[in-house]
Parts: sequence; C-alpha cells; structure tokens
Amino acid sequence: MNNDKITILIVDNCPHILSCLSEIIRSKGYEIKQANSGKSALKSVIDSKTDLILMDVKMPIIDGYQVCKQLKTNPNTHNIPVIFMSEISDTTERIKGFEAGGIDYISKPIQREEVLARIESQLTIKKLHIKLEEKNKQLEKEIEIKRKMNIIYQLLLLICQKV
Repeated sequence: MNNDKITILIVDNCPHILSCLSEIIRSKGYEIKQANSGKSALKSVIDSKTDLILMDVKMPIIDGYQVCKQLKTNPNTHNIPVIFMSEISDTTERIKGFEAGGIDYISKPIQREEVLARIESQLTIKKLHIKLEEKNKQLEKEIEIKRKMNIIYQLLLLICQKV
C-alpha cells in the first residue's frame, strides 16, 4: 500500500451498523466506503480502490461468504483482506468464513477496540505481504542478472581457452 489514504469498505444491510462502524473507523483517519448488500459491495470494490473489507455474513440475495468467494477468484481483488462480522459465532460458521477466503471473523455486537485492533493487525499483515512481494521481485531480477553474467563469464572463459 502506498501513501494514499487507506480505504475500508463496510458491508452490512443494517443502516445503524453501517453508521456506527463508519464513525468508529473514520475516527482513526481511514477513508470509508459503505455497501448495504453483497451486490453493491462487489460493484464498489470494482469501481474504486479498497484496502480492506469489513463484511456482514448474513445479507439477502448474496451473503458475505458468496461475495468473498467472488472476490477471491478475481485477480484484481483476490488480495483484499476480508474480515467477517456476524451474530452467529459458532465454530462451523467461522470455518465457513475462512473457507470462503476471509482472514478474520468478529462476533457481533462489535466492540470498538476489538474491531480497530483487528483492522490494524490485518492492514499490517497486508503491508508486510506487499513488501515481501516487492522484495521477491527485486531478488528475481537480481538472480536473472547474475544468471546472465554467469553466461557471459562462461563465454569469456571459452574464448580465452581458444586464444
């Protein structure tokens, strides 16, 4: 992630929860986008930059798990971390969320400190992942340069042996 403001998409079909979470998260300086359905969440992610998604599981028509699965199959959105939220907090539901591609699961009612801590944690992991990918690309380039230099060296050795 670069120096742009971090944008978090909050997805919930309850306007009160959208409002409360937006206020909590905005207080930490994040940009907020809201979606009240799975369909509008997918559109929002495709239309503009999203760094993290905080998404309700139970929504009409397209639930949070289905939205997450669709995001994870798209090469443009598969790296966006998704934190699920739900009143249902049994192990089966949590596992379902992880299997769908979610990276965390928060039980409702949402606690301010917990949601902020989980967001910070996931954003830190995302930043480290991006740095690791950049370093890997740099190392791959260096390896390719060394491989080419080795070929040149071998050719020079052959030339010197012929002379």
